[in-house]
Amino acid sequence: MEHSHIKLSELQSRIEQSLKQSLPKSLWVIAEINEISVNFKGHCYLELIEKNENTTQITAKQRATIWSYSYNVINSYFKAETGIPLQTGLKVLVQCSVEFHALYGMSLNITNIDPVYTLGEEEKQRREIIERLQTEGVIDMNKSLELPTLIQRIAVISSETAAGYQDFMQSLNNNRAQLPFATTLFNAAMQGIEVEQSVVSALERIFEQEHNFDVVVIIRGGGAKTDLRWFDNYSIAAHIAQFPLPVITGIGHDKDSSIADLVAHTTLKTPTAVAEFLIDKMSNVLQQWQELQQRLTVSCAAIVEKQKSVLTEHNRKLEIHGKHRVENEKLRLQFTHNQLTNAVKISLSRNMQYLDNYKKQLKTAPQQLLLKHKQTLQLYETKIAANNIDTILSKGFTLTTNAEGKRLRSAHDVQAHETLRTYFVDGVVESIAK
Repeated sequence: MEHSHIKLSELQSRIEQSLKQSLPKSLWVIAEINEISVNFKGHCYLELIEKNENTTQITAKQRATIWSYSYNVINSYFKAETGIPLQTGLKVLVQCSVEFHALYGMSLNITNIDPVYTLGEEEKQRREIIERLQTEGVIDMNKSLELPTLIQRIAVISSETAAGYQDFMQSLNNNRAQLPFATTLFNAAMQGIEVEQSVVSALERIFEQEHNFDVVVIIRGGGAKTDLRWFDNYSIAAHIAQFPLPVITGIGHDKDSSIADLVAHTTLKTPTAVAEFLIDKMSNVLQQWQELQQRLTVSCAAIVEKQKSVLTEHNRKLEIHGKHRVENEKLRLQFTHNQLTNAVKISLSRNMQYLDNYKKQLKTAPQQLLLKHKQTLQLYETKIAANNIDTILSKGFTLTTNAEGKRLRSAHDVQAHETLRTYFVDGVVESIAK
C-alpha cells in the first residue's frame, strides 16, 4: 500500500511559508538571555529562554542572532542607556523577525532592543528582593549584631587576583601603628554569573568555622556600575543578612549600593576604606587601653602612697602595742612559772606520801597473801578427803559394779545373770543378777 508523501525540503518550505504568512515581519518578544557569544566576524549569537515565575524552570528556549552590522549599534545604545552591556541573566524586550532555514531550523533575527524595559525589570527585581527580605524579617538581622571590641581575625571573601584585594591587604599589613591582623581569604568570583554560587559557598565555609573569626569582609576592586547587579541577588543577600558574624562590604562604588550593601552590618565604598575602618577600630581600642593603663598607673600610684601612710601609722601603733604586749607576756609567763613550780612541789609531796604507803603495804601484803592461800589449800584438802571412796564406804555406803568394773548407778544398767560386785568398807561380795 502506497502512502501519499512529500520531501523533507518541501515540508520545510511549507513551514517557512506558513510562518511568513501567519506572523508579522517584525514583532516584540520578552525573554531572558541564557547564553551570549560574539564570533570573530562580530556576529552575536544568543540563546533566549523563558522561566516559570514560581519555579524558575525553563519553559521555552530559542536561538537568536544579532548580525554584526546591527550588533555594535544595538549593544552600544543598550549599554549607554542602562549602563549594562548585553549579558547573561538579563531580561530583555527585543524586536525581531522569525527566520526559518532548511538546515539550521528556526531562529530569531534581532533588529532592536528596548533598554527601558530592561531597566524596569532590573529595578522591579531589586524591589521584589528587598520586599521579600523585609517580609521574611531578616533584612536588618546582620545590622543588629554588635561589632566585637577587638577585630583581629578577619575572613575575607574576594578574588585573590583582584586589585581591590591587594589594596586591602597592603593597607592592612602596612598600617603605621603596626597593628596585628590575621586574615583568611575565601576565594570567590566578584563578577559574572558565578558570583552567586561562589560567594554563597564562601559564606557557608566560613560558617563552618565561625568561631575562628571576628568579622567577614566582602571586597572587590573598582569596576563598572553594571558589576553591582551581581550583588543584587536574593541568595547572597539572605545569607549575609542571617550570618552570625558581622559582615562588612567594600564593593567599590561611591554613589551606588547593592542589596548586599543594604543588608550588611557595615558598608564602605572601597576595599581600602574597609582596611582603614578596621585599622581605626583597632587604633581606638588600643588608645582606650593606653588611656586606661595610664589612668590605672596614676590610680595605683596614689593608692600606694596612701597605703604607705596607712602602713607607717600601723607600724607605729604596732610597735607601741608590741612593747605593751611583750611586758604583759613576760608577767604572764612569770606568773605561770610560779604556778607550775608550786604545782610541781605539791605533786612531788603527794607522790612521796603515796610511795611511803606503798612501801608499808608491800611489807605486809606477801604474808597476808600466803596465809590466804594456805587457808584455801586446807579447804581443798578437806573437800578431797570428804569425797574419798574409802571415807564414803566407811559411812555405810556401798559401790556396785559389773564384772568389768563399770559402776552401776541404776537397776536398768543390770543385765539378767550378770555377775555383780558390791564393795563394802571391809570387803567385796559377788552376786548373780536374776
